[in-house]
Amino acid sequence: MDIWNFPIANYYYAPMKKRIREWLRNPIITGIIWAIALPACAGDGIGLNEFGEQIDPSDVADSIPLAPTLESIQTNIFSAVCAVTCHRSPTPQENLNLEAGKAYENLVNIPSEGITSMMRVLPGEADNSYIIWKLEEGRTEIKGQRMPLNLPALSDEKIQAICDWINDGALQ
Repeated sequence: MDIWNFPIANYYYAPMKKRIREWLRNPIITGIIWAIALPACAGDGIGLNEFGEQIDPSDVADSIPLAPTLESIQTNIFSAVCAVTCHRSPTPQENLNLEAGKAYENLVNIPSEGITSMMRVLPGEADNSYIIWKLEEGRTEIKGQRMPLNLPALSDEKIQAICDWINDGALQ
């Protein structure tokens, strides 16, 4: 039932309702309301390029050649894709911060939150490292979805670089 249809409510609130409508027709007031409301809905821009479009990992230019080293993987994958969208401070997804200087301590010999019996990275064993399971397409054993979430899958070359780094001992 509409409150404005009650006679008493109409008597008391009709003049106020009219003033509010007139107030909202004022372009200055409307502009102020929009200026306050829009930024509140806009988000923080994480995962977007300078044009407000979602970042595609394949568009990120590799600043150092892709190699099976933590430095290369950090630059070309973790910092360029993972830490841009979800795995960054202050509240990284799955408590996995992949920002530079944090990734190693959050990955190597740390139990996965998806399958707690598996390590995120088990040095020397890429096939038994949960990070590889989360990156590979078609894995049904994982909790949740393939990573990076809502982005194209990493290239085979990038996944192989991570596998090689792990199989080589996941050195810092």
